[in-house]
Amino acid sequence: MPKYLLRLAFVGSRYAGWQYQPDQATVEAELKQVLAKLYPEGGVTIQGASRTDAGVHALDLCAAVTVPETPPIPPNGLQHAITNMLPASVTLHSLEVVPAEFNVHGNRGKAYCYLLNRGKFSPFLHPYTWHQPELNHWDAMEEAGKAFVGEHDFLAFTVGFERQNRENSVRTIYSLSFQDWGDIVGITICGNGFLYRMVRRIVGFLVAVGNGRLSPVMARELLLHGPKQSIQFNTAPSRGLFLVRTFFEEDPERFQITTPPFMADLNLELG
Repeated sequence: MPKYLLRLAFVGSRYAGWQYQPDQATVEAELKQVLAKLYPEGGVTIQGASRTDAGVHALDLCAAVTVPETPPIPPNGLQHAITNMLPASVTLHSLEVVPAEFNVHGNRGKAYCYLLNRGKFSPFLHPYTWHQPELNHWDAMEEAGKAFVGEHDFLAFTVGFERQNRENSVRTIYSLSFQDWGDIVGITICGNGFLYRMVRRIVGFLVAVGNGRLSPVMARELLLHGPKQSIQFNTAPSRGLFLVRTFFEEDPERFQITTPPFMADLNLELG
């Protein structure tokens, strides 16, 4: 049976995440519906490399899709059909033939970028940013960001059930960088894997440092000792988070981002 690696981008605000959920709008459900029309006899399997929370956007969510031999649809025809049948909120960037043993979970890691708006509130930026006009402690944010790089126990930076599963809360962050795009600030994190809401919790902590409510040294305290009642901070809202890259052959430690994610496919000449 043919197997393909699909790379998808989507606006997450209308979806309850990637993963299929009964009675919920999800990106996997949209893809499933399209493939069911192309292969009405069934036999399609879909496996995503990421789950993504409700409201999180993606530039490069990867999914391995296995399809039946019949009807015989060549790869370029399949890519064209899927692209045309998906809703405007989802697009298929590429479709690549992969061997049967390909495991989409065998990726080398992922990169996420979170966008903050430190300027005036804008209804046009609001769907893709978290408005934070009081980020006055930029150096402290950068100092705190350095603490997250490396292998650490991120128990203090997850929520819910995963907090009860401490042996599974160690992850490696390859890089954490800040991007200055004027009023828009990017926080890009590359790692070998991420706990539930981990990136949004890290961003929430960094914003609390940038607003002067927390000290940057508290990052190491939380990484070493786990959650502390005396150190409280908000989880960043999902709307500012983008899954920007899933790494297979590419070295995640060399990844750089040059434009805000929502402008990644635009070729603008202003002025």
